[in-house]
Amino acid sequence: MDPIYLYQIEHENNFAISIGKSDVLLKTPGGNIFSSFNEEIIENTIYELQRYDRIEIDENDSITGEPLGDIRFYSLFSTELDFWSEERLLEAKQIEDALSSDPITNISPGPEAVDQYHQWRSILKILEDQNINFSAIQYYVKDKKEIQKILNKICEDFNSGSNAHKSVFINLLNMYESLIASWAFTYQGQSASAFATAFTQTGIFQMVLQELVNDEIENLKPEDYEDDELFEVDEKDYDRISNQKKKEFFEEFLTVLDSCQKFIDISVKPPLELTLEESLTHEYKSSFRMPYPENPKPLVDDNDQTYYNLDTKKFKSLKEVYKYIERQSLKTIVGFLNTKGGTLVIGVNEKDNIKKVVGIERDNYKSSEQYERHLIQQISNRIGTKFASDFISIKTNIVQGNSVCIIDCEPYIPSGTQIPALLDDEKCYRRTGPRTDEVKQGRPFAKFVAERKGDN
Repeated sequence: MDPIYLYQIEHENNFAISIGKSDVLLKTPGGNIFSSFNEEIIENTIYELQRYDRIEIDENDSITGEPLGDIRFYSLFSTELDFWSEERLLEAKQIEDALSSDPITNISPGPEAVDQYHQWRSILKILEDQNINFSAIQYYVKDKKEIQKILNKICEDFNSGSNAHKSVFINLLNMYESLIASWAFTYQGQSASAFATAFTQTGIFQMVLQELVNDEIENLKPEDYEDDELFEVDEKDYDRISNQKKKEFFEEFLTVLDSCQKFIDISVKPPLELTLEESLTHEYKSSFRMPYPENPKPLVDDNDQTYYNLDTKKFKSLKEVYKYIERQSLKTIVGFLNTKGGTLVIGVNEKDNIKKVVGIERDNYKSSEQYERHLIQQISNRIGTKFASDFISIKTNIVQGNSVCIIDCEPYIPSGTQIPALLDDEKCYRRTGPRTDEVKQGRPFAKFVAERKGDN
């Protein structure tokens, strides 16, 4: 199928790719729908696929053939969706064999070592900055203390990184078989040119380069040349072919690494919702139910009763604390519905205009899907099912390695005998600048209802 017949569409509050003008959606090799809240991921995937003369779609609606073998947006995001969309940890023992066969830990015993030391200087500098002795991680070293140190560091960076970083690391490791170089590029800021330069002095590079040169020489054979005759080119032509293939191989490295870096940059770029300040239509909450940064300490009053203080309020139990925090988010949602709409971002601590991504993981739900279902249930039960289904949309983004929940609210304007949105069928709230204020019962509420209906 010609890649020009791939189209970007909206699918379940995300962006996806349709195969032709049909309802069939492109999938990953693992069978997941290739969709993302990040429109740039989808745009760049289509752009890169369109650069191929032809692409093939298999019976499972995923791409097969050449595009899948290249490290590009399709393979990178497919890896993320198929393997790293849920919480998975890397352990040192899982990568120990990869380190022992790493070209960076197998420095040549002969004179080539001088050139390797020189061309690997960017990696050596990164190891030095991490207090890791390069000589002590070589394959022939019997004392494994330094090897364990680098393994632990790689696992630490991997496990704390974003899914996009994990995907890049895994793809580079599979393609170039260097644990250290893949880690240095993905997590330690090694440049693409430094990565590619380092690889020109590895056995893998030299072996593949020689194969490319031999194939080119083979192509120069005349059609009537006897296979059993030795075909040779002169030294000048051999050097020309070798230099050309080396240049092409080096450029291929740069293309792959540039695509990886672009994928990371686009993936971890904060969504617009995390760049705005708190206002009439925008607010941040650290969590939906857990105090930040930790639970308040239990105190004992004069009657020997345990209590907890939070926001100058006194609570008899942590359960009451959690319900109070939930109520703050639900109040904000009601306020948005009853004013001009707005966005509540949960998982970000905001103080003095400084935002820190703390993640919804603190609320201790098994998955983002379970978290979203709980939110929808709370909104349905305590504000109203029609609001949950018709006026509110919820999505979860990964930002700086943490999940952030974004709740978008449309403004609700009652008509006829309808009244504004209420929390627990009794409390009415509205937004006043960056605050959520209660609309008192009686005359204030009647006036507010009249104003809202007047907005029709």
